[in-house]
Parts: sequence; C-alpha cells; structure tokens
Amino acid sequence: MACSAKPPRRPLNNCWNAKIQLPEPDEAACRRYFEAHHARSSQGERVRAAHILFAVTPGVDVEALRKQAEGLLARCADDAAFAQAAAENSNCPSGAAGGELGWLARGDCAPEFAAALFAQDQANAHVSMLPRLISTRFGFHLVRVDAREPGTLQSFSAVHSAIAQTLRQQGHITAMRQYLNLLAGAAKLEGVELDSADSPLVQ
Repeated sequence: MACSAKPPRRPLNNCWNAKIQLPEPDEAACRRYFEAHHARSSQGERVRAAHILFAVTPGVDVEALRKQAEGLLARCADDAAFAQAAAENSNCPSGAAGGELGWLARGDCAPEFAAALFAQDQANAHVSMLPRLISTRFGFHLVRVDAREPGTLQSFSAVHSAIAQTLRQQGHITAMRQYLNLLAGAAKLEGVELDSADSPLVQ
C-alpha cells in the first residue's frame, strides 16, 4: 500500500541556517562599537528629574495632544511654573508632587524614556528643561533634569562579551530581513506587493 502521508516540512529555521553563515564579531568591530557607544557602558549613572505626562489613551486626538504638550513646553520656564503645570496637566500621579520623579537609573525607566534622559554625549547632557518632548509608549513627556551623577565607565574587557552578543543580534536581524526579502523576490504572488530583493545576501 502506498503511503499517502506528506513528507515532513523542513523547518524554516533549518532553511535559514543552511542559507546563512553569520560572521562572528571580531575584536576590532567590538572596539568600534565600544568607542561609539562608550556612555552606554557606564554603571551607576543617575538622573534626578521631573516630568509632565500627556497620556495617549484610546480615542484621543494624538496630534492635538502633541500640540497641547508643545505649547506648554514653552511656558515652563522656571521650577514654580513647571510644578503648577504638572499639578494641572500631568496624567501621572507624580503631578501631585510637581512632577518630581526623584533619582532615576536607566533600569527605572521605559527604554525610550531612558534613551532620551541618559544622554549619549555631552551635547545632549542637559541639566534643565529638555528642549523637546519625549515620546514613549505612554504618551508625551515634558522633562526637567535637575541633576546628574555620572556613572563609572567600564573597561572594554568587562563589556566585550556583551558587545559581541549585541553585534550578533544586529547581524542576525539584518540577515533575516535580507533572507525574507529574497524569499519575497522569488515568490510569485498576484495582487500582493512585498518588499523584495534578487541579489545574494550580504555577509
């Protein structure tokens, strides 16, 4: 009797692994990343800050909310004005305390908030009102930085393995995107437009 069972499909990740050989990040690449992002290698950095949150909630007019927050940004010239504005406008419980958040470490904040609060270079290391809104998953924030405590910069050897892992992940994401574009380029579909490529994967 002939077997009618279909042969097992080859898992996509096996196809992927057969097609792609990701290069291992070498020391030179890790050092370049370290030099370009050395501020991220510091430990113990803290910022004392206050904020006013304009929360994005279901049904809210996001563009109107942004304009309202931007209009208030120009009017919070001093601490007293900021505290009053926080009490009247902030959708965060901290508004009752003038928007005060106290001392914060990177891990205390949502990643997008931390990225703006903990500056990556001296040009962005404000101790004052941040000049633009911070946009996060929660909404729009007016932020005042009152003080900064610099952290201790770690040595390259201490963060080498973490940097290498970061570069591996970045390479994996880039190569996977290219691989999917190649599959899309080889697919024959009608009525659907996909980003595609017909060139070999970049190694």
